[in-house]
Amino acid sequence: MATGSGKTTVMGMLAVWSILNKVINRSDTRFSDVVLIVCPNVTIKSRLQELQPANGEASLYRTRDLVPPHYMDKLRQGKVLVTNWHIFERRSPSTGEVTPPKWSRLE
Repeated sequence: MATGSGKTTVMGMLAVWSILNKVINRSDTRFSDVVLIVCPNVTIKSRLQELQPANGEASLYRTRDLVPPHYMDKLRQGKVLVTNWHIFERRSPSTGEVTPPKWSRLE
């Protein structure tokens, strides 16, 4: 999707939908109160911190009026985890260096 097309807003809407549904009905297994967002680099990771419900009025949920103020306490019961994809890279247990998966090596 293009820059400025609303990707972050859509991510926020999906997070709100899942978290609030789970908080309101804890026994509903269709929803989660934890949302994982994996981003491509640290610049975008920093930018996506506005998806943290703990940011209150500075969060995307309030600045874009996605969540009414009286629902923010419920939203803060959930977690939005924002991480960089590099955390999933395979690393050598002894050296900590990035190692390619076995299937990618020419033998």
